[in-house]
Amino acid sequence: MLFFLSSLLIYETAGQEWDPESRVPYMYKDDQWVGYDDIQSFIEKGNYIKNKGYAGAMVWLFLFIPV
Repeated sequence: MLFFLSSLLIYETAGQEWDPESRVPYMYKDDQWVGYDDIQSFIEKGNYIKNKGYAGAMVWLFLFIPV
């Protein structure tokens, strides 16, 4: 959880890259990094599922709501 919060704090100064092997974006700053999904990575995953003939996919949602 702490890493997630710190990634939000560094968002504006973090470098952002695309991982061609995993087909997902990631952010980094110094020796810290976090991978995430965006519209393009969801499209890539959807195409992969279709091309492999799979029946569907499972999505894990991490929702953080500060109280």
